[in-house]
Amino acid sequence: MTLSSKTAAVGAAFGAGWACLAAAGLWLGLPAWAVPLSALPAAGAAGWTVSRMVRRPLERLLQAAEIAANGDWSVPIEVRGEDETGRLAKCMLTLTEELRRK
Repeated sequence: MTLSSKTAAVGAAFGAGWACLAAAGLWLGLPAWAVPLSALPAAGAAGWTVSRMVRRPLERLLQAAEIAANGDWSVPIEVRGEDETGRLAKCMLTLTEELRRK
């Protein structure tokens, strides 16, 4: 599953989740906004977690790119996964390996 499809799946789940929460609130006799509003901290935590999952690998790749740009092509590049970030890491690894050979 690619990063963009993961993001779309999370978005669809949150949209459906908000509708279910509003319906549950009405069923419980609460205002329609009460239950979804109480779920905002959980949604914020989920968003923060997903952003860290994306940000950390990109930060490592950026550090490796900066080191390679300064001429140190022996920088270790860790390739994880097959999503967009993993493919970018694989390209960076291939690039630094080719530069080392020349």
